[in-house]
Amino acid sequence: MTTAIWPARTAQLAGLGVGIGLAIHALLPMPLLQPALGDLTIIAGLTTLGASFAIVLERTRLRLAIGFALLAAAVAAGASWFAGGTGGLEDAEVWRLVSAGIAIAIAAPLFQAWRDAGAKGHHIPYVAAHDRAWTNLVLVAAALAFLGVCWLLMALLAGLFDLIGIEVLTRLLDQRWFGLMLSGGALLGGIGLLRDQMAILSTLQRVLRFVLSVLAPVLALGLLLFLAALPVTGLAPLWQATRSTTPILLACVIGALVLANAIIADQPGDESRSRLLRLAALLLALALLPLAGIAAVSVARRIGQYGLSPDRLWAVTFVGVAMLYGVVYAGAVLRRAGWMADVRRGNLGMGVLLCGVALLLSTPLIDFGALSTRSQLARLESGRVSPADFDWAALRYDFGAKGRRALTDLGRSRDPAIADRAREALKTTNRWDARRLNQPPVDVTALQSRLRILPAGAVPPLALLRAIAGNGECNGKQTCVLLIDKDRARLFQETSNDVYLLEWRRTQAGPTEDWQLGDEPTLKTPPPSQHRPLADATIEVRTVERRQLFVDGKPVAEWFE
Repeated sequence: MTTAIWPARTAQLAGLGVGIGLAIHALLPMPLLQPALGDLTIIAGLTTLGASFAIVLERTRLRLAIGFALLAAAVAAGASWFAGGTGGLEDAEVWRLVSAGIAIAIAAPLFQAWRDAGAKGHHIPYVAAHDRAWTNLVLVAAALAFLGVCWLLMALLAGLFDLIGIEVLTRLLDQRWFGLMLSGGALLGGIGLLRDQMAILSTLQRVLRFVLSVLAPVLALGLLLFLAALPVTGLAPLWQATRSTTPILLACVIGALVLANAIIADQPGDESRSRLLRLAALLLALALLPLAGIAAVSVARRIGQYGLSPDRLWAVTFVGVAMLYGVVYAGAVLRRAGWMADVRRGNLGMGVLLCGVALLLSTPLIDFGALSTRSQLARLESGRVSPADFDWAALRYDFGAKGRRALTDLGRSRDPAIADRAREALKTTNRWDARRLNQPPVDVTALQSRLRILPAGAVPPLALLRAIAGNGECNGKQTCVLLIDKDRARLFQETSNDVYLLEWRRTQAGPTEDWQLGDEPTLKTPPPSQHRPLADATIEVRTVERRQLFVDGKPVAEWFE
């Protein structure tokens, strides 16, 4: 691939980046601590517009480049909007944004290859598409490195001028508008600058592919040994780590694809001539299908045990794509002669298919939250899972608007156990509080036997005792001291080295009284050998004087003896 040097492109892209940075600053509120739905949409749309335009811009066919950039920006902004639902960005919907990014990343080299071929018909040259894909990868990585260097340089200059009392640069770097302007201009300007140095990019690309191809035999040998060991160990050990089995296997599939293609290259003349590397590519191609198959079994087992969830449905999607790649590569290898050429044709078809699937998944046409909600409700209504074991936190925080509406409906259930937990889950403000609904009632009897209450005769609130016991405090054989003072309670616990303090504060009074754990300062005390255990010692609270430094009437630093 050759691209004519176009010096004006660098200046134009740098100016575009500066403009996008200032536009983001003007459109977003101050301060931007927790971006809302509209804020994320603006950020996603404008950044994608600038980056995609910078990557595909050429002196000729300018309208095609503008059209692609606008379409990519619409996809990114739409995915951000749909992922956010009616509130902020849902945790389970982050993969929708990832799908949009994958669709754009695959579409860019396909578009570039199609445009460079004359933009006629549906023909996409594989050699050009493959070369563009690797070049875009290296280009983006190098541009990000350039951005980092620019920020380091500005920080260094700011520090240098600070030495002589000129703090203009330091103040500018503290301004959001300047940071966005600098980042946008440096990133897009860096892309333009690097695109005028295609010889350097081509060299970096060849170096990267060479390094990856050298690593291919290592991964191939490891995967071969892993698959050979399975008949001996069986699959049972894999299910003991069900949370990590599927991600690790899919990562191996991705690694095998990347390393195999580093050897296969984009045309027969560029294929590796090393027998070792060609054998490694063959083994990696054959390993894809069994790895994807094991991942499919892992996901199926987890769905059978716990039902559908957005994360599991995304896992199903990724495993399905891995299975398709495995079939394509295994079919190419089984035909033996010219299998690398068949893989290259399969790569192009899979690229187009994967781009389409990722684009579809970035839209609201497929709602994993709704599918998961129906699955979990069916498990609850059929009795497969009890209200005490039901994942209320997932329905409240992971399944989107459909999950929250289902919780509202469950709050009107005739089953008191279901209705009460559903209403409590809706009242929570974070998933950790919702997960407490699955915890068994806390027994405070054992805790009370280990507590010395101050002042003597005070009666600790039951909610406070439950909070202390639920946090796992004072659960050993030692006695603890609980000092109660209106809306605050302090728990003193003895360890082998000191006595440390935990403080609880009453955050809600009345029938729904609640106590929250505060900071955990460690108290300096004599070694335990110098005083009797808390169960037998004389305990009192005294008011003591302390010394501390004051400047202009304000305390400075910690107090000292």
